Amino acid sequence: MLIASGERGTRMKSILKVTEAVVLSLFFLFSLTACGGGDGGDGVSPTPTPAFTTSDLSGTWYVHGVSSGGTNPGTIRGTVVANSSGQITGGSYIHSDGTVATLTGGALTINEAGVLSGNATTDIGINISVISGKMEASKNMLSFVDATDFGELDLVIAIKGN
Repeated sequence: MLIASGERGTRMKSILKVTEAVVLSLFFLFSLTACGGGDGGDGVSPTPTPAFTTSDLSGTWYVHGVSSGGTNPGTIRGTVVANSSGQITGGSYIHSDGTVATLTGGALTINEAGVLSGNATTDIGINISVISGKMEASKNMLSFVDATDFGELDLVIAIKGN
């Protein structure tokens, strides 16, 4: 069957939307279980989650994510450095399109249930806002969704380093 180029583009966009929906669903399920929000599939309730404080955000976080929508879909990886007050004091990331951004400011907050919020700014004029996020019980992993002022949505996993 021959497919006209316009129809091929439409089909490809549909396939990408379905793929994106599947990835989002899997990410959500993984985050829910890894962050103490389910029974892990074994029927055993998770142990009580410890209280979280802003100082739990202190340190270097290694971030890896998927960026969709906006002008530059792709992947991102880098670091975020925060102090015990949640202020972003450093870090940078590289996008799969080759763009490199240094974090120049921002702040993160976390409530006692481990729900993350905040924002960051970069040296190339990108402003990032955390839409929804959660720290897992060991306090060494975060998963979150953020949005940029360019219309991009990022699904991010952050692992705490030293």
